[in-house]
Amino acid sequence: MQDRSTATNISSPTVAIESLFTLAAMFKSENRNIFTIDIEGAYLHGVMTNTVIMELSGHCVDILVYMYPTKYNNLVSNNKLYVKLDKALYGTIEAAKIWYDTLSKVLKNDGYIENKRDVCVFNKLEDGKTLTIAIHVDDLFVGSQLEDGVTRVSKMLQRAHFKPNIYSSDNVDYLGMIFKTNLPHGIEVSMENMVQDLVNSYGSSFGLDDGTVASTPAGSNLFIIDDDLPVLESTDRERFHSLVAKALYMSKRARPDILTAVSFLTTRVQNPTNQDLKKLKRLIAYLNGTKELCLCINAQLPLTIHCYIDSSYGVHKDGKSHSGNVTTFGMGAIRCSSRKQGLVSKSFTEAEIIAISDNLGENLDLMYFIEEQGCKVQPLVLYQDNKSSIVLMDKGRPTSHRSRHIATRFFFVKDRINVGEVKMVYRPTEDMYADFFTKPLQGELFRKFRKVIMNLK
Repeated sequence: MQDRSTATNISSPTVAIESLFTLAAMFKSENRNIFTIDIEGAYLHGVMTNTVIMELSGHCVDILVYMYPTKYNNLVSNNKLYVKLDKALYGTIEAAKIWYDTLSKVLKNDGYIENKRDVCVFNKLEDGKTLTIAIHVDDLFVGSQLEDGVTRVSKMLQRAHFKPNIYSSDNVDYLGMIFKTNLPHGIEVSMENMVQDLVNSYGSSFGLDDGTVASTPAGSNLFIIDDDLPVLESTDRERFHSLVAKALYMSKRARPDILTAVSFLTTRVQNPTNQDLKKLKRLIAYLNGTKELCLCINAQLPLTIHCYIDSSYGVHKDGKSHSGNVTTFGMGAIRCSSRKQGLVSKSFTEAEIIAISDNLGENLDLMYFIEEQGCKVQPLVLYQDNKSSIVLMDKGRPTSHRSRHIATRFFFVKDRINVGEVKMVYRPTEDMYADFFTKPLQGELFRKFRKVIMNLK
């Protein structure tokens, strides 16, 4: 294993999923051509910046000596060979960062400008039209207003001696998601194959009947924990952890309908019990019956961010509340979150204010990202179903002895309202879509909110 104790500046950025979905929605509204690129042997184009010595043994040594006897034969000792890496070999801790630096330098030298809010998004203006490239390691997601954008990007990469593989079709595969780009009502993002793999993995690990389905991903007892139950055996704990991690990956992308259940299960991966396993089985059963569901996203012009934030007061065993967020451009969720609050609140109103504080910053960052893309965006519309919290936010401070204990840091939204970045709007609870992510909804209300959040047709 490579020594990490002295490693510095090795963290490599990747495009944020919110940025990717935002770009996809904008590409659709602008009728851009969308295609993806992967670059063969990407890391080997990066030159090592640190001295890294690698020990080779066994057949690797035999092959090198056979191919280059005069270079390596006299350097072998005890069937081992020590070499200094010239290129960023896959598996070294700095390889991803070196590759990002290499690729971003190529893009900048060709005239691309980095988005300051997401350094993995680059834009270039050619012939009055825009080319946009999003980077996730060696996978590129490209939107072009130019008819020959594919050719231009390909030639640019080839000039840098890269070998790009370009995929352009109505169904674009990117990071395990299929982007269906030829639909009139938006871009559908599907993860059906990954869902099937997860269902199969659970079946082989814990035993799930192919016909087992559930109407919702979690029962009403989702947040209930029995601490007296014994934890699972070591092997089952590892399987549980692995399956929850896979479900988390999907829930943060094309399957936000399972996010509330998954967000709870992630808190149980260290010491899961049979109670938690039953909840995971319920989640997998729901996925088993809804493999075909897709998230559909689109942007309505003029571009406006609609942000729904809600909380459920005191639903956890330790008295803490749960926050939920849905962010859209009008059709389909661009960003969702479901998280346990970090401190105990003393009232419904305080829980709502904490939920706003926890989520608004990330939504504002999304707005700034869009502005960096050169698009004019309307003030962010923040929807709330608690009139008391709206009054407090409008005042920008506690107003009575019942709210005086609420920390002033939670009222920063007042400043955003004053400068015209945020507009607060009351929305009744029955139409508060973020409620979907604060508790395990059931029945018709679950289906109603799921339809809106995923923009189901």
